Amino acid sequence: MLPLDPKPLVTMLDGLVGEVLIDKMNYSNKVKSLYRRMKLDQYLEEDYFHYTGMELKERLEKKGIEVSMCY
Repeated sequence: MLPLDPKPLVTMLDGLVGEVLIDKMNYSNKVKSLYRRMKLDQYLEEDYFHYTGMELKERLEKKGIEVSMCY
């Protein structure tokens, strides 16, 4: 899961997909250091993955899109 706003993503996917797999990215140390340099540390936190993943799941399921979460 990259840094994102769930609402526009769900709107883009509505009517195009029937199933979504949500997984968090396993960032390499190089990517983690880039995120830190760009002040994007919050997107590396477990809370970000949990809350954003749950919001995505809820919004997608409301559209009738099946969701599997892999973390």
